[in-house]
Amino acid sequence: MKITPLDIQKKTFRTALRGLDPDEVDAFLDLVAGELEAVIKENISLKEEVRRQSARLAEYEEREKILQETLMTAQKITADIKEQARKESEIFLADAKVQAERIVQDAHRRLVELIADINELKRERARFRAELRHLIESHRAVLESFDEEVESKPLERIRENVEFLAPQAASRSGTGSDEG
Repeated sequence: MKITPLDIQKKTFRTALRGLDPDEVDAFLDLVAGELEAVIKENISLKEEVRRQSARLAEYEEREKILQETLMTAQKITADIKEQARKESEIFLADAKVQAERIVQDAHRRLVELIADINELKRERARFRAELRHLIESHRAVLESFDEEVESKPLERIRENVEFLAPQAASRSGTGSDEG
């Protein structure tokens, strides 16, 4: 059975011989009722405070849970980003390595081509020099032969020409005087 302050205030007692002083009992009951009422109000107030604090605690716990989930999500995202960056860097490095190897191979191939071109040009130059030397030697021989021929046979040729042309000139001069 619950007792309220009103129950205490309205409570009546029987009197017996040598009974209680009703005024004193009433005063005490009023005092107890006031104290009980204060305790009940404080209890109600404390219960309300406990409810508010419980609500705040629940709110903080919910926030903490959300923060922990957010932190875990952020850590997972960070780990995913790191993993993705690692994979991308591996791919980038692999691509760079392939490109570098391709560049080196192309440079080596081009070097081989240039060496082959240089060697071909050297062969062409040597062949051209040989042909030019041969041509120069041929022309020199022709010139020397011509010079020798011109020096040794000019008079002989002139005589031959004179001897060949003289009878023709004589016959023309003889026929030309008879007609005139």
